Formats: sequence, C-alpha cells, structure tokens
Amino acid sequence: MEPISGFFSMTEDLRPDGPDALELLSGRPGGRFEIWRGTRHGRFRIWKCLQEPFRGEALSEEMLRKEFEIGYSLRHNHIVEYYDFTEVPGLGHAIEMEWIDGAPLSPASRAENRRLALQICDALGYLHARQVIHKDLKPSNILVTHNGRNVKLIDFGLSDTDDTLLRLRAGTEGYAAPELQGGGAFDTRTDIYALGKVLEGLGFHRIARRCTATQPGKRPSLESVRRALSRRLSPLWLLAALLLVAALIVFVIHGKNTVIPSDSLVISTDSLVISSEVEKSPTVISTDSPVISSEVEKSPSVPPPAPKKDPAADREVLEELFRQATDLFE
Repeated sequence: MEPISGFFSMTEDLRPDGPDALELLSGRPGGRFEIWRGTRHGRFRIWKCLQEPFRGEALSEEMLRKEFEIGYSLRHNHIVEYYDFTEVPGLGHAIEMEWIDGAPLSPASRAENRRLALQICDALGYLHARQVIHKDLKPSNILVTHNGRNVKLIDFGLSDTDDTLLRLRAGTEGYAAPELQGGGAFDTRTDIYALGKVLEGLGFHRIARRCTATQPGKRPSLESVRRALSRRLSPLWLLAALLLVAALIVFVIHGKNTVIPSDSLVISTDSLVISSEVEKSPTVISTDSPVISSEVEKSPSVPPPAPKKDPAADREVLEELFRQATDLFE
C-alpha cells in the first residue's frame, strides 16, 4: 500500500495569510496615499494605504474605500486587478492589488505607439461602458509591462461612477480637462481630453487636437479616436497626398506673383454694342448689353501692380501645409 504524504519537519511555523517583506515604493511628504510592495502566497502584491496623518480621517478613508469598490468591479486585460480591502498591521486599511512589472508609458516606434494607444482606447471603452470616469489619465498611470509590453491602467483614486456620492474635482495639471478645473459638468468626455494629451505625447498630433477641444461637445467619441488610430493610408494614397502638398507649395511660392499679360485678355464683340451715332447723338447705354463708343480715346494698357510679397504670410501657409502633410502619416 502506498504511504500517505506528510510533513517531515514542523520546525518552522506556517506563514500567516498576510503581506510579507513589505517595502515602501512611493509616498511623498504631504501626500495622502502611499504604496507598499510585499508578497502573499509566494507572489508579489501591492498594498495602497493612507499616510499616517490621514489614517482614520473620514474623507480620506472614504476615498480609499471608494477606489476599492470601483477597482474591484473591473475585470479587463488592460486594467490593474483589485483583490481585497483589508487591514494591515502598522498600515491601517489598505487595498490589495496586482503587482505590475512595468514602466510608465513613454514614446516608442510609430507602430508600437499606435498599438499601445489602441490598448488604452480599449481600456477606456470598457470603463465608459460601465459609467466609470478615470479622471486622472496620464503616462504615469498607464504602465507598460516589461513582459509582452501591454498596457495596464492603474490608480482609480480619483475615479467616479454614476452612483458615486463622493465626487471630487481633482486631477493632474496639464491633463485635466477645462470643465474639470473650471467647475463645469464632467463626464466620459473628460477622459477624452486627457487621452488627447497622452496621444500628443505619442506623436498623434492631429487626433490629439480634436480630443483636446475646449468644449466637450466638440471632442470626438472614443470609437472615432479608435478608427482614426487604426486608419492607415495605402502607399499610393500617400504618394498622391505628397504630390498634392508639393503642388500647393509651388503655387504658394510662385502663383502669388503671377500677373496675367494684358494682350492675353480677349473681349468678345458679341457682348458689345457700338453706337453708330456717336458723333451725332449722345451715347445710349442699352439695358441688355454694355455700349462702348467707337471714338473711345485709346490709351496704352497699364498692367496692374504686382502684389507685394508677405514673407510672414508665406511662411504661415508653408508651415500649415507641412503640418497637414505630417498629419497624413498618423
């Protein structure tokens, strides 16, 4: 008969079901939260808790609890996973969540930037479908994993949902939409503004300009942004676009100074009625067609003065053409 499995030694106590080997990863002086990394069940975990001055303070505790409730309801490949809301000795209440082995979003190759931008759109689409507004989208809250280079959205500390009672106007300068800073109503279009700022850093300037419109109603939908990122011109279209831009540049440089010679102007006699009684009677102008006297005093034609060149205007036009040409490659 096969022997039963068992322990050979019990010299060491079993580890408790809690964090082990905690190390502080972030927590700025004056900040509200701090992040610790530890291990549990042999795997790395993150614990987010309040800094000591804020532990037990009602608003801060409510913010921590709200973040867990929002984060715990989300399950997506490009969003950090929330595991538990627990109490850690020495740290107080803490959110236990997934450890992401990665780095903040930063520009890479054009194709890689496009791939990562589409993953960000997928994550935002998932959030918005569940009436969740992130409100603090920025590169430091978008991690890219070292293994596989995939996007992971983190930090839902400022996020809101439709049924959230605690709604705060907060964000990061440079990424927060005008309505978030100026007291207007905010919704999922607030995230579109921040997304535009992120896309601007990745080099998608044309799409970014649309996303960062001051008025929320003029910002594109997330689906429109996704389509714009996915759209790629064929080589023939690119060649045609470049030829068109080159033609426009030539026109701007040379066309503005073109003067039509006077001898090239032809006046049709069918449109003219010449009076035969010019010497005997005053000229009568017909209401149906113009009348020109046969005795009109001839005078040498004087060409119109050439328009003055405006170097500043030319430069502005050329800059706009080059900008549009660059946008074609997005």
